[in-house]
Amino acid sequence: MKNDTEIVQIKKDLHVESSIDIVWNAWMNNNIVSQWFAPTAIIDPCIGGKYELYFIHGNLKQMNTKGCKIIDLVERQKLMFTWKAPDSFAEIINVEDNLTIIEITLEEIETNLTKINLIHSGFSKTEDWNEAFSWHDNAWTSVLSSLKSELEKGNGDLCCEPLEEKN
Repeated sequence: MKNDTEIVQIKKDLHVESSIDIVWNAWMNNNIVSQWFAPTAIIDPCIGGKYELYFIHGNLKQMNTKGCKIIDLVERQKLMFTWKAPDSFAEIINVEDNLTIIEITLEEIETNLTKINLIHSGFSKTEDWNEAFSWHDNAWTSVLSSLKSELEKGNGDLCCEPLEEKN
């Protein structure tokens, strides 16, 4: 287990011109997640349920979050799940009893405006984790941008697929 004094986290905030119900559904519905995040999503929307994303179309063995679980869930307000890093960081991050944690909170600002807060915690503040932290910081910026684009314009961009897999 990591020492809490050595933990760093990524924090991202975003406003989306969409209702809180639609934003919530975008995180919880397999088909919608597959439009803006990963081509295959297996989400069982309950505490202890799966939150698995498969980032290479048709490949269920590489670049995925297989085994990740929802650890907290408050309808339309909060989603927390465990997270696995890309294969290149697997040795340091994807330790089953010590995965990093994603916390998504939603706040309805107006009828058609929702604030999304994302916190990705559990990174160690050590040299071998620096690249993984930096990669995730950039990736979450892209992921949230894709979500915003999908909900506001209908054109999200899947995250993390190898370039040769994209259309």
